[in-house]
Amino acid sequence: MLSNLKKNEHGTLERGTMELFTPRKANRTIGRIEELLTQVVQLSSMAAEVEGAERAKLIDESKHALEEVEHIGGQVKSLEHGLIDFPAIRDGKHVLLCWKIGERKVAFWHTTESGFAARKPIQEGDFEEAPIILHLGSDMELLEKVIEHAGKEDSAILASKVLSASQLDLPEITLTDEEARVLLRMISKYLDICDESDVQKLHKLRTTVLDAVV
Repeated sequence: MLSNLKKNEHGTLERGTMELFTPRKANRTIGRIEELLTQVVQLSSMAAEVEGAERAKLIDESKHALEEVEHIGGQVKSLEHGLIDFPAIRDGKHVLLCWKIGERKVAFWHTTESGFAARKPIQEGDFEEAPIILHLGSDMELLEKVIEHAGKEDSAILASKVLSASQLDLPEITLTDEEARVLLRMISKYLDICDESDVQKLHKLRTTVLDAVV
């Protein structure tokens, strides 16, 4: 669990125990959270139509689903609207990432004092993300082919990192979010012209990068 920063009585930040999220980390949880929220709605609807032990069982299952959401780190703000908040730090201040069921990704945030109506779009640089480390192993050679096919402007920084990793015989490279997204576009372009023997490996490589970004 990550350390959280909270203001003490003097107004300075100190570490606590609440888990913190970045947009990338929160995005990795919303698939499961959406499943759980849908389950809660269904169980609640079923419970409203029965009584006794069966109703108690459905309510208990619903509580367990909500407990799992909380265990993941999401804060349920509205079951009716499927609103979930994730604690985060922006510019040294405790804020909340905001997501609503049905949204493709976590793309908004708001202060702890405000709510859904005051949420703002996440801008590049709002939240510090950890570097993306791609463990490529034997796929490093395939990545070199992708780099070679790409335009020099797009591939300059990536080419340097791949070359360095190859020279040092390293099985991984470290990328920023933007570099990883550039790499995804490069892989998609290379898929259009690559040898048939590389197609399956390229799809696997693309999935590896996509999982790291999302």
